[in-house]
Formats: sequence, structure tokens, C-alpha cells
Amino acid sequence: MKPTSFNLLTCILLSGVLHPASLSALEMEHGIAYYEPGRHAAWPANGNCWNWGDEILILHTEATFYDYKHQHNYDRGKPGYARLSRSKDGGKTWESERTRAFSRERPTSLNHKMDFSHPDFGFRSRDELFWYTLDRGMSWEGPFLYPDFGLDNALTSRTDYILYDEDTMICFLSVKEEDVSAPGELQDRAFTAWTNDGGLTWSRQGWMTGYPYQVRSVMSSTVVLQGHELLSVVRRRIDAHEEEDFGRMDLNFIEAEYSDTNGRSWEKRSMVAFTDLTHHNGNPPALAKLPDGRVAVMYGFRGYPFGIRAKVSEDGGKTWGHEIILRDDARNYDLGYPEAVTLPDGRIFVCYYIGTEDRPEQHIAYTIWKP
Repeated sequence: MKPTSFNLLTCILLSGVLHPASLSALEMEHGIAYYEPGRHAAWPANGNCWNWGDEILILHTEATFYDYKHQHNYDRGKPGYARLSRSKDGGKTWESERTRAFSRERPTSLNHKMDFSHPDFGFRSRDELFWYTLDRGMSWEGPFLYPDFGLDNALTSRTDYILYDEDTMICFLSVKEEDVSAPGELQDRAFTAWTNDGGLTWSRQGWMTGYPYQVRSVMSSTVVLQGHELLSVVRRRIDAHEEEDFGRMDLNFIEAEYSDTNGRSWEKRSMVAFTDLTHHNGNPPALAKLPDGRVAVMYGFRGYPFGIRAKVSEDGGKTWGHEIILRDDARNYDLGYPEAVTLPDGRIFVCYYIGTEDRPEQHIAYTIWKP
């Protein structure tokens, strides 16, 4: 059946896009973690954000800025770099440096246990590789190879994990699935994997999204609600066939998934939000749990007005409040990819990339806020 403008409008209304709420300036604080004129800094969600108390570390990229009109604003003919930006005072001041720690050259299988209970432990996934640190990201071990999990295609994972004890961790990964209805480089399907021996061996658990599994699922962000209950928000995309009357139609949205089996099985909990009303591939979500048990999701919105938005759930992701505008001052769609952590004082720190009229080069910015 052909899509209709009524159905699309209904979806937009249900998602809260047309009735967002704004926070007053007194309830949130904006800042910049990394900015350099002439440089394009981006994609924290492809790296990660870690925190140890008031110490925050962001892994992102840096390249030469170029103002393309309908593409990401970096020069593809010049080299890019990985960069670590760090604050030791809860985001008040920042230092930044390039890093070669995440080279993909000569990966090996892990031959010693990682200590997940170490107070300065951090972990990073990308595709089929992982790295870890025991000194808050000053140095990194890796790259190490994940197993193939009995899957035929390449892993496409980003960083999302939960630690349980010194030997046990659950990772939220993804794999290329050729039946997913999206362009070839975007054919992702999310699943969970466990290790009970510090990363020496891994076992694949449940697929995170069920029927129709042809809808892209990737770049999850997950918290423990309580006990064995997990809530994960997942980036999703489906490409409908082009219709003569409507042209290209792809839907980019965030969906919440729920597990009461520590990630061994999952069920859809709710539709959270749309992340794009044009053709800009949407945005991944960042999830944070508040001390009172509420959860907040943050995401880049690549439709107009471009910016960073959020929603809050008081019932474990079953329902979500109205869309909250954290930022609506972006100059174009090249933004978002947030990562979030909950600070010791209960406020949420969310970092993302954005370009504005004042600073057209994309840079790593942050918002500290409390619902």
C-alpha cells in the first residue's frame, strides 16, 4: 500500500516533533570540549564518552573543514585523526590531544583476562575490534578481535557495554545483515554478547530487535533499570520503495527495547522519536539514568530546526514526555552523535558535535542539564 501524507503526519505528531518544549537557560549549561578554526570535529558516538567521577573523556575525530552543502563538512582528500578530549573538573576545563591508540593494524586475540572491576577501566568497540584501558584512557591495550559469533558477515559495532563483576560484561554489538532494507553500508542488525571470563571467550545472546528485522538497528545505548532488567534505545532506519507520487522515502527513528533476562531476549518497548524528516540518515541516541530512576534519551535532530533534543521517561521507557529542545542553533544537519553520562551530582552530561553561525566548523560541544 502506498504511504500517505496523513499517515506520515500522524507519525510526526505522535513522535512529539511538532510540540517540543524548551528548557530555560537556568536549567542547563552549554560548553565546548574541543574547537579549532579550520578543523571539523565529529562523531562522539563512533568513539565513546567515559567518566570516572568528575573526570570525563571523549573520543572523537578531527579533520580539515570544508563547507559542502549536502555532505558532512570535512575534506575527504585530507587525512583525519582520532582525538581524546579530557576534563578533570566535570566539564569546566578541557585538554585535547591526537591519539594513535586506536590503530586497526595487527589485531590479535586477547590472551589474558581484562579486570572489569579496576576503578580506572574503560572499554571501546568498533566493528570487529575492541580496546581497553586501566588508566582512564592515558594508554590503551589492543586492538583485539571479537569472535565471529557464528555469523556470516562483518561486525559493525560501536561502544555500548555493561559491567557486572570483575569477569563479566555484556556488550551490545551489531552485524551486517543483507536483508536489512537500507543502503549496503547501513545494513546493521543489533545483538548482545556476553563474556564471563574477562573477555577470553564470548557467547552471542539475543537479537535486540525482532520482526520486522529488515529495519536497520544499530548504535544502541543501554542502562540497567533494576536487577535483570535492561532498557536500550536503538538507532533505526527503514527505506521504503520509491513511489512515483512521493519519491524517496526513508524513515529514521529511535526505538526502545526491553529485556528482563540480562539481554538474552528482547521485546520492543516503545517508539521514542524521529531523528530526521529529510534524507540525512537520522542520528543515534544516548541514554542516561537519573538517581531517581527516570531515564533520559538525547539525540541529534537532522530536520529543521537542526539541533539536539531529549525526552524523559518516568516508567522505564514505556512512555516518553514531550520533546525537549537542548539546542536549536545548528547551521546545518551535520551534527549530533551524542554520548551521555550521569555526573556525581545527578545532572546529565551529554556531548555531541555541532556547527553554528558563530562557529561554522563542527566542534565537540556539551550540555549539562537536569530534567
